Amino acid sequence: MKKAICLILSLIILLACAPAALAETSGAEPENGAVLYENDFSDGLPADFRFPKGHEGKVYVQDGFLYLDAINREFTRVFLPGSLDVYGDYEITIHATILQPADSARWGSIVYRAQNVDYPYYQMCFRYDSNAANGVEFALRNENNAWDVKTKGPSTGHVFSADVLDEIKVTVSGDRAVHSINGDPAVDCNDADTYAKGGIGLQANKSILKVDDIKVTYIKAKKTASPAFTEIAQDDLGVIGGYTLSEYYGVRPVEKLTSEAIPANVIMRINGSLDVLDENGKKICTADEALASLSGRIMPTFRVEDGTACTALCGYLSDNGITDVFVMSGNGDIVRQARTAYKMCRGVLDLTEELKGKTELSDKELLDVRRRTNASLASIAVIPDTLATTENVKYLYDRLIAVWVGATSHVGTKAQAFSIAAAGGHGAVTDNTALMYDVIENLMSGNKLFRVPLNIGHRGIPTQAPENTVEGSLLACEQGADCIENDIYLTADGELMVMHDATTTRTAGGSFTMEKATSEQLRSLTVNKQYPNKKDYADCKIPYLYEYFEALKGKDTQIFVEIKSTSKELVDKLYALITEYGVEDQVSVITFHESQIMNLKEVFPEMSAGFLCNPLASGATGAAQSKSVLSRIQRLSSTYNPSYSGHDAEFAKNANMRGITTWPWTIDDKGVYTDFFMSGFNGLTTNNCRIPAKWIKTLRSGADSYELMPGETLDVSASAVTYKRETQDVSDTVRVIPLTDGMTVGDGNVISFDRSGTHSFALELTYKINPSNSYTLYTQPVTVTVSAPAVTDTETETDVQSAKITTDMPDQGGKNTFPVIPVVIGAAVAVAAVVAVIIIIIKKKKS
Repeated sequence: MKKAICLILSLIILLACAPAALAETSGAEPENGAVLYENDFSDGLPADFRFPKGHEGKVYVQDGFLYLDAINREFTRVFLPGSLDVYGDYEITIHATILQPADSARWGSIVYRAQNVDYPYYQMCFRYDSNAANGVEFALRNENNAWDVKTKGPSTGHVFSADVLDEIKVTVSGDRAVHSINGDPAVDCNDADTYAKGGIGLQANKSILKVDDIKVTYIKAKKTASPAFTEIAQDDLGVIGGYTLSEYYGVRPVEKLTSEAIPANVIMRINGSLDVLDENGKKICTADEALASLSGRIMPTFRVEDGTACTALCGYLSDNGITDVFVMSGNGDIVRQARTAYKMCRGVLDLTEELKGKTELSDKELLDVRRRTNASLASIAVIPDTLATTENVKYLYDRLIAVWVGATSHVGTKAQAFSIAAAGGHGAVTDNTALMYDVIENLMSGNKLFRVPLNIGHRGIPTQAPENTVEGSLLACEQGADCIENDIYLTADGELMVMHDATTTRTAGGSFTMEKATSEQLRSLTVNKQYPNKKDYADCKIPYLYEYFEALKGKDTQIFVEIKSTSKELVDKLYALITEYGVEDQVSVITFHESQIMNLKEVFPEMSAGFLCNPLASGATGAAQSKSVLSRIQRLSSTYNPSYSGHDAEFAKNANMRGITTWPWTIDDKGVYTDFFMSGFNGLTTNNCRIPAKWIKTLRSGADSYELMPGETLDVSASAVTYKRETQDVSDTVRVIPLTDGMTVGDGNVISFDRSGTHSFALELTYKINPSNSYTLYTQPVTVTVSAPAVTDTETETDVQSAKITTDMPDQGGKNTFPVIPVVIGAAVAVAAVVAVIIIIIKKKKS
């Protein structure tokens, strides 16, 4: 009896446990957020930990901490229990630090999706100095036991300490992996696409990894409505460096949006409920539905105008890992909020509505546009087409601001579309993408150069004069540079002085260290070691930065000031000096030091900043390369200023269409310079700024408008200006592009008009660098008003109208006939009647 009862109870227990057991063996999905594993090592080294061969004795627990000892070896690795190998979407969190690193580049790592108790696997590498450019990495240890580093980035300002345990976290879901230290995501990529699941482990490299605890939480994979990065479907359009056409979602049916005249970018007005709205605030669809309809072929821009919608949007973008995205607003504070909350979004400050009532912009107002764009952490400013002259757009472009031109009314004419394109922006926001396609592809010819690169004199013109001297910089300007780059240090007595090297030995002799010497000591040297036999430079001194400002202020020249030091005081001094000399409109700041960019954003947020670096572009396509660059520079809100190698036209196009401006250095070979010029990079830094001196930089019509009398013709006149600032008459070599009907272009570019009214045309000029390379420049549309036929003294307006009416009557019998006889008879009868009435009146008066 007892045996029977025990058997029954056992069966009951077994049946009760069966569902859980079946769920585990059948791979049923855990609840989102379920803890899969947790250990604080208070009970010693777990018995179910697994080790690659030869690693067993190097992992131990002491005083409640797990240690991985790799002091005298390349790697020490350990894996968590095998029950975790069936998962691939999880969050792994440890609190840890690195001890006794062989150098600051040594690292620890979290290993995940491992395929064996060894390799291949993914890992989050975190270096002892995580502030380095590769301080945190997403890397694949492949099946050949070799590294394939996919993505890297810094955890800005972070260095491990023996006394501090930092929170280190991997969040992986689908192909997206986020690597963060203390909540700061240093890597956010979509490269985890080789392995979907696998084991979890820890690793140390030539150091000791000390771990306090580890926790693994299950994450339910999310199906994003949009891929993380867009393969842009817009036609190339033949524009050097690419051109972004944008339109608002809902302007035309989605099926046409994605199949006819496809834009590169679509703008979606969005509210706090993540609804996409039309211009009247009525819901069109949800954000998910809108993104899905784009099919990963059009970049999304979300327009928000309030903080609530911005917060909801940033959470949505982060949760779904959507990284190829713009956030737009007319409010700079909202753009900054979005950029701060979700650093991977790109900011767009739209000033179209605010500025459209103005008729012109002063330099002061243009500088304010730059200041506001930078302060909002945006990379793109949208200005109205009514103010988008080539001069205004280039003013911003030369100061590191990408510009989109915003249409203020329906784009219904070729002249309006041509004007928007020829303004020289990185793109346009219009309601007629099809017309923009037609004008750019069919009316404009050649290799279309909308944005002419800056020719940047590297330290002046070192091929002709001592580098980093005022004398050399002025010569560079004369020889064709429209921007001068220099390098600055803060001296021991607090002066900003210009020198490339940390010491004076190479260019000025002596043995002074720039940051340790006084300005008086440095001024005792002569900077002529590179050209000792040139009398013009016999007395060159190491310049103060203010001497540059005095010499170049007011000239048609920009200045790239490179910060060589990591001193925070230097940034404070630079801000004060730029303000004192009133040269903010001529200065942009560049540096290799990320910490200095962050200091600049704090001290002088309105200033444009460029991040100098080795090439960051990696990947097989231009989109992938843009993605790798954005993962780094978006954190800095900077431009991309890389060493030139490894970049091509496909990258330049994809970067420009995303508002990434690229300023490569240092290109001294004419053939390479030409290749980069023709690829559409934004500015080229060279030691020989004479390379493009004779190349044409701007094209101008003789006048913006003309007034003609009927029958008069117009002899077209045009001039071009070279990089060396020389003007040429090109009237006979330009091509006239009619933008309205009723115009005939004859020999010698003489235009005749067959009707009165307003006409428009534009000019284009193709410049040939060499037999293989040419580019085409354009003017803005030129307006011609042809007066109506004059009215003579004997004619009245009624007479003129009557004449016009009779001329336009239908043709009868092959001729335009006029009914003369009936009109004459009718007139005679009318006259006779009037005479009869007059006679009757006279007779009545007599009687």
